[in-house]
Amino acid sequence: MHTTKLHLHSMLVHAVLAAVPLAAAAFVLETAGITIGGFGVDVWRFVGRTALVVTLAVALPSTLSGVLERGHMYVTWHRTHKLKLALSITLLVLVAAELGAVLGHDGAGPLAGVAIVVGNTVVAAALSVYGLKMTLGRQSLARTSYQPDLLQVPPIDVLEAAARHLGEPADIIDVMGEAAQ
Repeated sequence: MHTTKLHLHSMLVHAVLAAVPLAAAAFVLETAGITIGGFGVDVWRFVGRTALVVTLAVALPSTLSGVLERGHMYVTWHRTHKLKLALSITLLVLVAAELGAVLGHDGAGPLAGVAIVVGNTVVAAALSVYGLKMTLGRQSLARTSYQPDLLQVPPIDVLEAAARHLGEPADIIDVMGEAAQ
């Protein structure tokens, strides 16, 4: 029976990509002392730290599953794979250091704040870009050679070219030879 294989990596990365901006937003709201409705500084502090814990807790199995699943899908490590692994390790180290800073006695300093708001977001965005490149089948980081038809000289209207063939009978490829019978 045909069953669909679950891709653990693909499912885990979404939690990481949701928790990173949540931690950044909560940190900004906490630092600025903003209250929205009944949510004040204490709530933002809890949400921010929880989002960092979730990021670290899910990024580790996400990275490991990405490495293990990569071995089943690709023969070689392309530059995209290497960049994603380096970015994943960077994110793990950043978040672990940030958690140490925010849970420490002195609280988060300005460097930890910049890392939470800017660093994690940039690394997660880069991971998303490279992940999408891999998911959509392009391993190369180079520009594609694709040029839209309408940018060619003279422009080509694909619909017009196809309309010329509307009156023609359909091409039949008879692999089994059944039409000759």
